Amino acid sequence: MFRFLDKPWFCILFAFSLAFISFKLIKPSTRRHAPSKIFQDIHGKKTYKVDWKHTYDSVEVSKLYDIIKQPFFYYGKGKQCYVFLSQDGEYVVKFIMHKRLAPRELTILEKLAMKNPKLEKKKRQQELFNSFIISYEDIPLATGTEAVYLKQQEIAMGIFTLVDERGNVCKVNAKDVEFILQKRARLVKPEIIRLMYEKNVDAAKRRIDQVFQLLVDCAKDGVQDTDSGLVRNNNIGFLEDRAIYIDTGKLVRSKKMTKKPNFEKDLKRLKPLQNWLKAYYPELAEYYDERKEVVLKSF
Repeated sequence: MFRFLDKPWFCILFAFSLAFISFKLIKPSTRRHAPSKIFQDIHGKKTYKVDWKHTYDSVEVSKLYDIIKQPFFYYGKGKQCYVFLSQDGEYVVKFIMHKRLAPRELTILEKLAMKNPKLEKKKRQQELFNSFIISYEDIPLATGTEAVYLKQQEIAMGIFTLVDERGNVCKVNAKDVEFILQKRARLVKPEIIRLMYEKNVDAAKRRIDQVFQLLVDCAKDGVQDTDSGLVRNNNIGFLEDRAIYIDTGKLVRSKKMTKKPNFEKDLKRLKPLQNWLKAYYPELAEYYDERKEVVLKSF
């Protein structure tokens, strides 16, 4: 009746069908427990050299240990780092994306656009790490940076317990990876929306003051944030008592920022915030304009 059952082609087709079904049924369950590519990349091969001699004393190490010992949950990623949020919601830790920094074969168009591709990539790496160092050494209050570790010293700081977006858990020795530890900030627009919903106009105005104060303090310290999309990229946030830069990857030391014309130009990066206030909170937009004039006159 079923003569095709003893045909070689049927046996081969049946075997492939079983294999395919098994793959579909078994693969998802094993993938859920497979090591995350994020964890693999965090431990990626270091392809750069950082000339930084900072060392942490015993008091600093003790504080870091207390922060690091809690679980950290996957929070997102930027262009250079993976971000994890602490269990208590007070800190974020950023781990270097090694795959973004590792040398790769460039396309013909990329090679034509760059005079020296390898040199330019190395320059960008150095700019990135210099920016992290500036955030810690020059303006820690303006970035909320608690620590920057680029394997500049062999020191026991504890074990990170990292949980990825699928719930996979990985133990990472802090001394074996590069990371930036920051206080977690509240984004500007949601914070202002919250305060205005609570009819706390005075607190919302103080938040606007803090945004201006951030740019003033950094300019006077000779530090420039080169992110042209400051507001659009959500690169400003609030701690309890001040505003900070959230992305610490575009900071440069620049004495020209201490000059009023350059500072005035820098303030233009806040234009999207001004427009947003005009559209939704005219009262705050009027206050913004007043404070801007005061800030410029007093600089």
